[in-house]
Amino acid sequence: MGTIENSYSALQTTISLDIPAGSDRVFTLEALDSVNEIIYTGTSEPTALITGETIDISIIMGIVNLGKIYVANYGSNNVSVINGTTNTVDNTISVGTNPFGIGVNPNTNKIYVSNYNSNNVYVIDALTDTLITGGAYPIPLTGDLRGVGVNPVTNKIYVADEYTGDNIFVVDGVTDTESTAITAGDNYPYGVDVNPITNKIYVALWGGDTVSIINGVTDTEITTVAVGGTPFGVGVNTSTNKIYIANNWGDSVTVIDGTTDNVITTITLVANTEPYDVGVNPYTNRIYVTEYNTGTVSVIDGAADTEITTITVGTNPVGVAVNPNINRIYISNEGSNNVTVIDGVTNNIITTIPVGTTPGFIGVLP
Repeated sequence: MGTIENSYSALQTTISLDIPAGSDRVFTLEALDSVNEIIYTGTSEPTALITGETIDISIIMGIVNLGKIYVANYGSNNVSVINGTTNTVDNTISVGTNPFGIGVNPNTNKIYVSNYNSNNVYVIDALTDTLITGGAYPIPLTGDLRGVGVNPVTNKIYVADEYTGDNIFVVDGVTDTESTAITAGDNYPYGVDVNPITNKIYVALWGGDTVSIINGVTDTEITTVAVGGTPFGVGVNTSTNKIYIANNWGDSVTVIDGTTDNVITTITLVANTEPYDVGVNPYTNRIYVTEYNTGTVSVIDGAADTEITTITVGTNPVGVAVNPNINRIYISNEGSNNVTVIDGVTNNIITTIPVGTTPGFIGVLP
């Protein structure tokens, strides 16, 4: 007898099947996420079936790999690698001086770590969680490096230089060498995110209260958009083509239409919350904004572009990263040296994971 497959659109606790009699029948259950990747699986022991007999078979489901989370620890000069299945730190990788930005390329399994005070980018092989060394590594970039954005389609990496030259460096992901630098004037580039579908790059310029929009084909600036006071973080919703900007001193989130490059609306948050970074789940259309001063995360409904709740996390939350496949949100808390894990369905905290000192930005490899 060959394989018999049945599919169900909703979670089942009991399944009834008519199976031909025979020996060594094996039953496998798989639970899939929203993009049809296996999250849970289980297989029975070989079972003999007799014609006309009804039997019960119990299958214990086990969890499959739920990705990895990379946390740049500014104060301890290393990167914590969190196992998304066990929610524990599997590895700690020493990098440059004061790492801050994290960029993830799931297509090449490379993690890019910007180091603020050693003027370079370290590259981690995500298959082994070891540094790639020799030759051009670490990648030298002259500047006070902050946010990192990756376009996995074009294999380009964009790195913000906050002070030295006010540049956005473009790194060729094939050679891992600098290909060009885009000037941002005296405007202090900070957070970076990319829409790989439209090939536009968005850079928060906190010195000018603007966002620079870059054409990823030519690597030149298309325009700048005025936003709120002191923009830090950027988050792109690839499903709606909306861009969300966390305005740190403006206590607000600016929403930009990615088609027209115009501001759609500004979401006002509670005063003195100091929004810092933005994470987006394109499957649920939820946006998560860290609020540095109040130790909270604002949850925004992307359909209405309104705040629906806030979640209390650790002290001085900075970075936010989302694994849309499992609907989990990861928050790096600079003041309490840990990462908060949030269930995107319930908005409840799953656990808190100790990491290195003064964690900055954070990235997810699903």
